[in-house]
Amino acid sequence: MNYLQMYSNNVRGNENYQYHLQEAIASLKVSATYTRGAGIPSHQIERSAILKAMTEVFPDKTEEEIIIDLIHAPQIVPAAVNDFMYFHHQTFPGNKACLIPESNLIKAKQIGLHIHNFFGSTPYSGSHFEVVNVKLAPQTIISYYDDNLEKWVLLQVADTDLYRVTKEFEETCISNGLPFQKGEFEKLMKYISAYKELNHRLIPSYDQYSFIGWNEDKTQFISPRRKDCYVRIADDKAQTMIKQGYVTKGDDAKQNVEQILEQLKDHPLSVAVYVSSYINVLMSGGFASSSYLILDIYGAKGKGKNLLQYTAMNPIGKSEEKSPLMQTWVGATDAGILASIRPHSSHPAFFDDSQIQTKETLQKAIYTAFNSSLGVKANKDGTSREDKNTTSIIISTGETSILSMVHMDGLTRRVLPLPIDRILETLMNQPEKLKDWQDRLGKLLNMSYGLTLDLFVDYVLENKEVIEKRFEKCIALYRADCQHIMFDHERYNSYAKYLASMHVVLECLSEKYQLSSLNHEEINRICKYTNDYLKEICTGRNKNIEALEEVMAYATTNQKKHFTESNPNHSQYGKFSEYKVNDKIIPCLMIVTNELNNLLNTWGYVSKNVISSWATYGVIRTATSNKGGGRLSKVNSHKCSLTHADNTKTQPYCTFIHLEDAQNLIDQNN
Repeated sequence: MNYLQMYSNNVRGNENYQYHLQEAIASLKVSATYTRGAGIPSHQIERSAILKAMTEVFPDKTEEEIIIDLIHAPQIVPAAVNDFMYFHHQTFPGNKACLIPESNLIKAKQIGLHIHNFFGSTPYSGSHFEVVNVKLAPQTIISYYDDNLEKWVLLQVADTDLYRVTKEFEETCISNGLPFQKGEFEKLMKYISAYKELNHRLIPSYDQYSFIGWNEDKTQFISPRRKDCYVRIADDKAQTMIKQGYVTKGDDAKQNVEQILEQLKDHPLSVAVYVSSYINVLMSGGFASSSYLILDIYGAKGKGKNLLQYTAMNPIGKSEEKSPLMQTWVGATDAGILASIRPHSSHPAFFDDSQIQTKETLQKAIYTAFNSSLGVKANKDGTSREDKNTTSIIISTGETSILSMVHMDGLTRRVLPLPIDRILETLMNQPEKLKDWQDRLGKLLNMSYGLTLDLFVDYVLENKEVIEKRFEKCIALYRADCQHIMFDHERYNSYAKYLASMHVVLECLSEKYQLSSLNHEEINRICKYTNDYLKEICTGRNKNIEALEEVMAYATTNQKKHFTESNPNHSQYGKFSEYKVNDKIIPCLMIVTNELNNLLNTWGYVSKNVISSWATYGVIRTATSNKGGGRLSKVNSHKCSLTHADNTKTQPYCTFIHLEDAQNLIDQNN
């Protein structure tokens, strides 16, 4: 007989909980006393189906609460519920839905075991999150009811002690008052094993991680606001940052987002800073193929640089002044930068005071942040994991831009300069309005924080495909109008990915929270302003053309020294000459490619990238080389005949720079 069907038929159309409870009791009474034949579902299976049906009809009731009501109901037949721990021990400290496994060890049933898996040395009840600095071994808490003491007693044992009976385990049980004799512990261990298997879904357990943020397969976001995991971090400063920084204040997420965006929306570049936490979630989670950047907020003191950093912190955690999430470049080392970012690479990192001692230190620190690989240890099943990049958006402040100290092309393209005078340009000449704006924003940041990031993660997981399509649409939009030659395309590509992610984030926030102040028109306005600014800074002086200007100036200044065939006292780097193409004479500077590479690298450029860009601009001689198999490649170096002062001749590979085209390009850049 199908007792779920019997229950369902009797309650159809009725929404009263007590009525459902009485009908469940009636169905379970018949089920418990029914003699079953082969192939007929057990009483426990029928009961589980009825309980599940009740929780679906009454979502405010948990399975545990319904079981308590069943056990306390005067009409209940003991046989219907006598395999619940709570039926025998109504002070049972575990989940009231835990069942007693079948066993011939009567004492085990009588003591009422409550098993609780956990990590560490302290038994925790309920939900818990902890940051620790060592790897913790799984432990098991066995709670049993002591009739003499009339209370539940905790016995802690390592999980490994439950695989086989040991003398230590026997002695521990006996010394703690468990009523077992030697020879009974084998049965006890089987009982415990059966209990754990039967009640697996009800036994609290804790996962252990070495980071916060996305897990490896991007299906779960490890957050300090989760209550069922441990995060193992060895670095003391990082521990403190997470414990004291990743905290929550307030409870109205919609109000938090709406009020902050209302305060920022008239200053679009400040919105670009605020959304960085959400963008980092998209990028590190694989929802958007964006580039990690340093948002370089710089300018005079007292204008609100740090306030904007706290604004970006708000979705993550504590956004009050002197937040533990704030760090400093001062004294930064490669290892220090890595230790600061590694535990929370799915979140932005915040650094104050970028004016450290040397540009070499800053460049190395930035390189470390964006290019280091973690030595990842094996999974718990013993298989190795691939290295993971330690990457994050970095939000930094200083009185001058990081770009004044960083000259390597690969790093400068990771820096988005945001002068505070430009971010808040409409307030800069109105000190009173600026102060009012700062005070208002500061109060909002102190009022509530740490509310929205985890909710945003849930939203993007539920809408993954939609968000990925939106990103592709936005990135295509922002790349479309940047085709002119005097433009740093590679740099803008990094910026455009960030901007596309920003557009997606704003749309998601507007939809999730139904923001009245952030409709599509407002989002388009904010993103257009930001895009205009990004194009503006990418259309300015081009570093590759600056490198060309430096090479031309160097060759002109040192013509008699290194670029002539008549000076016996110095090495010859090339010569001013000409070559003929299609009956056209082209004046050029022929410079030995190896020497050109050395010069560019010494000046802080990436020579390969610079020379490749010159070919794109059409200011150097190029040719097509057949590499075989139908493969063609462009060649930027050509053999050149040089006659030295001692009349010896060499034929090194040289780069031919077209003098007229190069000068025109330099003039445009200036």
